Amino acid sequence: VIVPILTNKKNHQGWPQVVSQDIVRHVHNLKSTVFTVVGQVDGKTLLPLPAGSEGIEDVDLENEKSMERIDKSLVYAMESAIIDWSHKIQEALKKESSEPLLQGSDPNPKVELGFWKNRYPEQPGQCMVPCGAHFG
Repeated sequence: VIVPILTNKKNHQGWPQVVSQDIVRHVHNLKSTVFTVVGQVDGKTLLPLPAGSEGIEDVDLENEKSMERIDKSLVYAMESAIIDWSHKIQEALKKESSEPLLQGSDPNPKVELGFWKNRYPEQPGQCMVPCGAHFG
């Protein structure tokens, strides 16, 4: 409810541009954090896309004029996101199915199956989803 209100440029009329950009950036960071936490609750690693990346998949990489229209700050944001994703992926890959056993609990086979089920996306080969990437 609050995201559309705070990110709507019509609601920013009369605000300095710096304040407007800061609000949008904070709202996107909040959205990304909620997205990541929801994934953690489900036992999955979710990789949020950076702000402003909407529609980037439509850019024709072979067309130089199309490449000139890409904002350099978006390139930097994508590079930073990829670095962050690589750290999260490394953490996810370090997880072992034997962790519950090592913590002293007595896991049953269902726990083991659940671990491996959560390790992969629902659709094989799917790495990106509209609100972020999924790696479990």
